[in-house]
Amino acid sequence: MHCNWRWARKSLKRPCSEALRDNGELFLAHTWFSTYAAAQGPRLAAIVGDSSEEMKDREEQNLRELLEYNRITAAALSHEVRNACAALKILAGHLDEKRHLAGDGDYQALVTLVNGLESVAAISLKARAEGTLDHMSIETLLNNLRIIVDAEWRDMGGTTYWPSNAEGVTVFADPHGLLQAMLNLAQNSLRAVRECERKELRIVVHNIDGRVLIRVTDSGVGMSAPDQLFRPFHPGMDGTGLGLYISRAMIRSFGGELRYEPGGDGTCFVVELQMV
Repeated sequence: MHCNWRWARKSLKRPCSEALRDNGELFLAHTWFSTYAAAQGPRLAAIVGDSSEEMKDREEQNLRELLEYNRITAAALSHEVRNACAALKILAGHLDEKRHLAGDGDYQALVTLVNGLESVAAISLKARAEGTLDHMSIETLLNNLRIIVDAEWRDMGGTTYWPSNAEGVTVFADPHGLLQAMLNLAQNSLRAVRECERKELRIVVHNIDGRVLIRVTDSGVGMSAPDQLFRPFHPGMDGTGLGLYISRAMIRSFGGELRYEPGGDGTCFVVELQMV
């Protein structure tokens, strides 16, 4: 039957939300609604677009840019520290020659500090501006993370487990920064299990005394030097030496905490946040 469509002057775009495919997979949906007139009377049309790949590519690119930016910043800062230490060592040598301070305890302590600074390469992230903080739904956070990482785990033959008790749980955080930190943990886990027979990522949410604990656990071989994990330039799991350092600094900038939890199989990190 032929009918003439007349689109309304205004259409309504619904904010992005999570939806399910026929096979049960979660995806990020953008939906547009518009009314039109047909021979049968007024009609409502809906267009649903899948933005999952766009979101995945955007967040992974943001993470790469963040790590690269901080790598450059850290290298520049490290260079300046080394230059300052070299000058201090020259001055210390001159003082020793003039004052014969080799046996003085305070002088030796100062020299030790200067030598220690030569091996330090540290960066500090400025705390996030208050304007970037907002109420963040843990369910939305984990749904977004799932959209980004699930396909790669599935392609590798891995399994991901997601909590069912995150609905209604809200924290005060920088939504973008928190997602970036969680993405970094998930990508670390992906690299950790790639050569393992059992490839699992398990995320669990606990509510304890007004705090939200998100446990991210994988089935990898575990950590050989956990005490070095959050030191800048330590390769660790992320391969860059900066990912975990940056992630923890980011989470701390809005009052949270990121820590390694020893014990058990594989590797477990805990993200602790203040509940709203």
